[in-house]
Amino acid sequence: AFEAASLYVQANGGGVVELTEGVFSFTRIYRRNGVSIEARGSSATFIQALPFDPGDGKPYGLIEQEAGPVISSHIRGVHLLGLPDKNPNQWGMYLHANWDRTYTHGGLWMAVHDDMRITNFLKGIWSRGGYTVAHYKRPQQFLDFRSVYVQVLTGGEALRMTGQHGQVNYTLGSAEGR
Repeated sequence: AFEAASLYVQANGGGVVELTEGVFSFTRIYRRNGVSIEARGSSATFIQALPFDPGDGKPYGLIEQEAGPVISSHIRGVHLLGLPDKNPNQWGMYLHANWDRTYTHGGLWMAVHDDMRITNFLKGIWSRGGYTVAHYKRPQQFLDFRSVYVQVLTGGEALRMTGQHGQVNYTLGSAEGR
C-alpha cells in the first residue's frame, strides 16, 4: 500500500505520503522524485525492517533512492529499526546515486531529513555520489540532516559518505559507531 501511494503521488506531480503513529514493517522503501515521507515523530512512528536479502551481493538499505535525479524527497518524523540477525548487510538508508534511463543524471538533490532515528542496524547511513569525472552528473547535493540520530550496534558503521557531495549540512543529532 505504501509503494502504491508513493507511485500515485509521484505520478500526480509529487507531494507527501503520510504515516500515522505505530509500527510499520517493510523490506524496502524507495525515495522517489518529488515524494516526501511525513510521519508523527521519531518517538511515535516506527519503520521496522523485515527479513530481506536482495541476493545480488550489492549493498542495500531499508530506505533507498530510485534511479535518476531524486529532487525534493524529504523524510520527517520516523524511527528506523533494523533487524541485524536477519539483515546483517542492510543499511538504515543507502542513498546511492543511480543512472536515469539515458544513463546520465542521478543523485539525491535538495532533501531534508528531520527528526529521524536509525537504531538496531549494523550500518546506519551511506550516501554514495558519483565517483569519477564520467559520473559528474550524479552528485548527492543540498542534503540537510536536522535532528538525525544514528546508533548502530557495537562495531557497526554509523555514517559513510563516498563519491561526489556538495552542500551537506548536519544540525543537531549524532552518529554513534565506527
